[in-house]
Amino acid sequence: MPYEWLHVKGAEADLPQGGAPLGDLVVADRQIKPRPGETLIINSLAGALGAVTQITSITTGVTLAALAGEITTFALALAAAAEAEFVVTNSKVGASDVVVLNVVSGPADNEHVVPHVTAIANGSFSIAISNLGAAQADGAMVIRFLVLKAGVG
Repeated sequence: MPYEWLHVKGAEADLPQGGAPLGDLVVADRQIKPRPGETLIINSLAGALGAVTQITSITTGVTLAALAGEITTFALALAAAAEAEFVVTNSKVGASDVVVLNVVSGPADNEHVVPHVTAIANGSFSIAISNLGAAQADGAMVIRFLVLKAGVG
């Protein structure tokens, strides 16, 4: 039976090839799949969401102690092919956890503006925002994150 893509607010999860196990899941063929004969269940985090707004600049760090939340960035003025990075201080994050991001809203031409996690440590993770377009990207973004507890170490 073919597996469906994992959808996060309508966006397909982009995962590496390889077939590496991740707890009770298997990452293979760029998809998260339950082990054969098992069901994938993702629990709701109702009431566990946090929100924070970045101030001063796009590289200013933010602090939010939550397993899931929204970060509203400072207004971007990100040149074509440029990148900006900031640290999210979050006491709920462990070095072996996985942090998933998706864009809720952003610059008008946001298909070329991509946030991604560049580092995860105990108590923090870093987000880089890359402008892959040919023109400057202007405006604030709202980025949602979800911390998946790896249960390792």
